[in-house]
Formats: sequence, structure tokens, C-alpha cells
Amino acid sequence: MVITENFLTPDLFNKLIVYAGKIWHSNQNVFKTNHHWMTGIIKDSNIILAHDIPTNMDIYYELKDSLLRIDNHTHIKELMLYYYSPGCHIPWHDDSHCDGAATIYLNDDWDRDWGGVFLYDEGEGIRGLVPKKNMLAYQPGGIEHSVSVL
Repeated sequence: MVITENFLTPDLFNKLIVYAGKIWHSNQNVFKTNHHWMTGIIKDSNIILAHDIPTNMDIYYELKDSLLRIDNHTHIKELMLYYYSPGCHIPWHDDSHCDGAATIYLNDDWDRDWGGVFLYDEGEGIRGLVPKKNMLAYQPGGIEHSVSVL
């Protein structure tokens, strides 16, 4: 696991926040849901909205360049925004379908009653990460992880 606080530059972080807000308030069909995932990583989760950042946007390339600084051997397939709703979670899985995955937290605030803790196990027991603004959690493929219920 690679965990980095203040991962994005303030400028890029702000661009991402603005973009995420525009998507959230869009009247276009810009979301898919977690119900297109394999059943084993949906289970009884409530809806999670997902948005693919188009590859023709500057923010896509800026984010991709930032992520490649962590692991320049990883092939980045897609960059997505996830919008979690109350009662959702992501059960344990290992992203074996890809080289790795990364999460960058956009939340300003967090309360432990809200859930959303990123849990992972590198073989030494379960550890957890509290969602923190502009923190990166990168796990190479094969590391089991989940997100606690919100």
C-alpha cells in the first residue's frame, strides 16, 4: 500500500472538486451504478454512483500524470469519480482484474459515524484508513480491501 497525504497539488485538487460538483449537478446521464459490478462486490450495498472521467479532458491527463508518479509501470485503464450514498459499502475484493487501484479522497469533513473507512489486509491483519481530504490510497493488484458501510 502507498498512502500519501496532500497528494494532488492544491490547483489540481480544486479543479477536481469543481469538476466533481459539475458532474453531481449535471442534468445529463453521466452516471453508472455499482450494479454493473460483479455480484460478489455488490452484495447488499446501497447504490454507489460512478462517473468515468472522459479521456479527452485535461483533468484526465493531469490526474493520470499525478498517479503515474506513484507507479509508472501501471497501465491506467480509467479514472472514475464515486459518489457514495448512505447504506452503501464495498465488500472485500482484491482488484485481480487490474494492476492496481487508487483512491483520492475529496471530502472536506468526516465523522466516524459516517462509515466509509478504507480497510485493507496485506497479510498482517486488517488495517483501516479514515477518509481524509486529498489523501491517496494506492494498492497494487492483489491486496484485499473493502470500504465499510456508510
